[in-house]
Amino acid sequence: REMEARRVEGEREMEREAVELAAMHREVLGLRQACMAPAEVKKKSCALLRALDQEAGMTSEKRLRGLSLAAKLHQEVMLHAPSLLPLASRARAAMEEQFVRHGRLDALCAAQRQEISRVIAHDVLERQRSPRPRSPR
Repeated sequence: REMEARRVEGEREMEREAVELAAMHREVLGLRQACMAPAEVKKKSCALLRALDQEAGMTSEKRLRGLSLAAKLHQEVMLHAPSLLPLASRARAAMEEQFVRHGRLDALCAAQRQEISRVIAHDVLERQRSPRPRSPR
């Protein structure tokens, strides 16, 4: 009889331990997911920013080539049509002004992309921490 009581008590204790172990397992999975989500968001946002920066770099290269062509045109006009030099000089100066203007705009765009990335990452993490209740359909 005493052995039976010990066995029953042992089974109850095993059941309690199993429940506690399952709860701890769920907690570990939740913590693992919480650690993985920020890394995944960062990875995806970095890929997006890299693509946008690469595109911006290509347009900057095109503008630099245009500036170089304007300087070359100015040289050719100076050699072959000096009477048109004032017009070529104005065109070159306008091209240089636009190049500087676009450089400033590129810097502003890069700052905006960084800010957008930060806001999106923050929003995604907030939504993962406190998911909205689903509405019944």
